[in-house]
Amino acid sequence: MKFSFLTYQFCRFGLKHSFKMAQEYGFEGVEVWGGRPHAYAHDMGREEIQAILGWKKQYGVEISMFTPEILAYPYSLTSSMEKERRETIEYLLKSVETAARLGTDKMQITAKHPGYGVKRETVWGYLEEGTSILCRRAGELGVEMLVLDDGWFGSRDSDNAGLGDWFVNTDKLKGGLTDLVTGINGLDEGFEKTAAFRWLCEHAGDYGFILRYPKDAEDKTEIIYEPWHWRYVGVENAAKINASGLCFEEYIETLQSIAAKG
Repeated sequence: MKFSFLTYQFCRFGLKHSFKMAQEYGFEGVEVWGGRPHAYAHDMGREEIQAILGWKKQYGVEISMFTPEILAYPYSLTSSMEKERRETIEYLLKSVETAARLGTDKMQITAKHPGYGVKRETVWGYLEEGTSILCRRAGELGVEMLVLDDGWFGSRDSDNAGLGDWFVNTDKLKGGLTDLVTGINGLDEGFEKTAAFRWLCEHAGDYGFILRYPKDAEDKTEIIYEPWHWRYVGVENAAKINASGLCFEEYIETLQSIAAKG
C-alpha cells in the first residue's frame, strides 16, 4: 500500500516544500493541490510544469493525483448561473490537461453546494452535463475522474447525518447512477466506429494483441465493453485466443481445466 497527502496541508508554503516534506516523512506520493501558490491550472505554463516535474524527480516522490481547487474559487458545476457553470467547465478542462501534463492519471473534483431552494433534479442535471464533458476530455488524455459529493447517498440530509452511507438514495436521485455511468462509459464505445478500431480487429493479433474486454463478455470479465482496450499476450497466444472466440478469462479457464484433467 502506498501513501500520499494533499499538498494543501502546506498551502502557506510553496509547492516544493510539500515534496520535501513527503520525502522527509516517508510518503511515496503527493496529491498536488490545484490552487495558488501550488498549481492553479491557469498558472501552469511550460516552466511551471517542468519545475514540478523536477521536484518530483529530485525528491523521489510521485504525483498520485491532481486536485484542482473548486470550493474556494468562484467555480461550481452545480451553480444556477449558466455563466458560472460554463466558466467552471472551462477551468476544469484546463485542470484535466494540467493533470495529464504532470504525469498523473487521476484528478479529483468536488461538487459544490448549489445553494438553497434549488430542485435536486435540476442540480443533478447540471452535474451530469458537466461531468460528461469533463470525462470525455479526461478519457482522451488517460486521466480518471473522481467526483465527490455525498449529498445523494444514504441519509445524508444535513451536515450531521449520513456520512459514510455510500449507497444511492433513489428517493433523492431517481434512477440512481445508472444513466450517468452508462453515458460516461458510452463515450468510449464510439471508438469502435473508427478506422483505427477496424484496423486493430484485422491486424492486432499479428502483433500479439487481443481485445481485452470484448462485447457481450461482461459476465466473464466483469468489465463493460472497452473497444479501445487491447492487451499484449504474444503472437502465438493472440492467434489461439482469437481463433477460439473466447474472451481472455474464458480461455484461461479452459487451459486450467485441461491442465487439471492431466
